[in-house]
Amino acid sequence: MTKLKLIWSAMGLVLLMSVLTACEKKPVYPKEEENPADKKYGAMIMLGAWPNTAYYILELASLKEGKADLNGHGVNVTTIVQDQGVIQRGGYYYYHNTQSGRLGKYHISNDRLITDKEVPFSQIASVSSHLWINDETLLLFGVNGDQNQLQYAEVKVDGLQVSGGVIPIPPSPDETYKNLGIGFAEFRDGKIFLGYGHGAEWPGTPLPKVLVAVIDYPSMELSKTLEDSRSKWPGGPTRYTPTSFVDEKNDIYFNTAPDNGSDYDAGSAIYRIKSGSDELDPNYYFDFSSKANGHTIQAMWYIGNGEAIVRARIPSDRNKPDFYYKWDSYFVIVNVNKGEVVKKLDLSTDIGEVFVQAVVVENEKAYIMLNDADKKGYMWEYDPANGKLTKGLEFAEGYDYLLRIDKWK
Repeated sequence: MTKLKLIWSAMGLVLLMSVLTACEKKPVYPKEEENPADKKYGAMIMLGAWPNTAYYILELASLKEGKADLNGHGVNVTTIVQDQGVIQRGGYYYYHNTQSGRLGKYHISNDRLITDKEVPFSQIASVSSHLWINDETLLLFGVNGDQNQLQYAEVKVDGLQVSGGVIPIPPSPDETYKNLGIGFAEFRDGKIFLGYGHGAEWPGTPLPKVLVAVIDYPSMELSKTLEDSRSKWPGGPTRYTPTSFVDEKNDIYFNTAPDNGSDYDAGSAIYRIKSGSDELDPNYYFDFSSKANGHTIQAMWYIGNGEAIVRARIPSDRNKPDFYYKWDSYFVIVNVNKGEVVKKLDLSTDIGEVFVQAVVVENEKAYIMLNDADKKGYMWEYDPANGKLTKGLEFAEGYDYLLRIDKWK
């Protein structure tokens, strides 16, 4: 062997030993951010403007810290959803796609969309609201194609077995208000409380009454209907945002949202149905708008001890072409027991769309997703014990709107 070959052989041996030694010192492990067990939340983010929109879901490990970035992350779910109105529970998303005529169950893992199951779905023309009887039973509510019939579907979510029917609520008392719309939905002590309204043809305003159907479960028979003429359009549609809750006392609270019935001048109120009763509490009426400069409630999340976070709408210029679905808003704390507006939270104006699932409540704190005007959104932690706001997770630029924040685990 020549001296040159010996030199190259020696150099090769040294190089090989260096590589092996380096490998021993620096073992390769899976990246921490790729461990699906660490992902406890999902954020839905929108790119573009309607109708040319794309919807992405980002997996998140924390709402308190870090930075969420669509660059190299996120799952495009536009193939299965037409809007942000997904129903989420236990990390699974449920959605009725009216274009495909199918109901699907999905989840996200390692930046992949997993289709657990899809089934044909014809029980409801368009799903508006929902409630959970338990972890395995989902009830969906909507209307038929003529918008004059209340339809429901019961879904066993493990295998997506679906059944359904019609609930014969009283017809509209006036032919002017011929379009049926579904509002809030709650289940308590074997009864379903379902808000609804009768709407007029655009640009007409709805029947000036709050209507609530009381339905026996599991028979799905109508027990009675409740009504009140001090406000109109009781909340909903719940697949976008909550407008009701059951508190520690087993009392039901729900808010009215007249703008969901195309009345942009009427105010919002909060009603109560006390535990053990199937009537509107005659001694309770919280006129929110009279205490909030005429602004109305878009959504309401209960945080405990009689308090709730309200996302309130700021009246918009009706000459704007996007007036009907883009409203500036802000967050306030209300005490529903006392019927009081406690305070406006010291946050920037929220420029999100009209329907935003913006709050997660856990460990006695609330985490609020805020669409800031500078297109750099954040999660904000609110501690009811001391009223403190703390900036948390940051959303990197590169999106148009934050639409949902959901707790998976």
